[in-house]
Amino acid sequence: MLTSDANRRLSELDRDLVEQRLRAYWGLRACGESEAIGSFLSEDCAYSGAIWVGRMVSIRRDGREACIEFARHLRSIVEPLETTLLDLVIDGDQAAASRRLKLRAHGTGRVGEVTVCSYVRFRDGQMVEIVELTDDDSLTRLLHD
Repeated sequence: MLTSDANRRLSELDRDLVEQRLRAYWGLRACGESEAIGSFLSEDCAYSGAIWVGRMVSIRRDGREACIEFARHLRSIVEPLETTLLDLVIDGDQAAASRRLKLRAHGTGRVGEVTVCSYVRFRDGQMVEIVELTDDDSLTRLLHD
């Protein structure tokens, strides 16, 4: 049986690992390292979010390869210039974060800030579910012609 001190240290280790993996994943996405993010994703990873196709539409991608392809697609639309982590809450194998992204739209050349809230669930150290909610109004102003 673990003591309460041992339990606390174990939970801190898990929290640190989740935070390190999230920061590394977001960093690789920002740098356009789409293939490298695959090491953070489970084979059956699911991504839910939104994408711009003349307007914002909800999407879902299932499987590691589909999630990597979607990351490539996002990078073709916008170039991340700066990321500010606003909040991060980690509870066991789940995390919720809000980030402010400074982005440049490839199509319009505009630069703007967009807030993204991410909810991530881990299994065996890999991301198994990612849900990202964006500030659609800010993204629309950035991407709309």
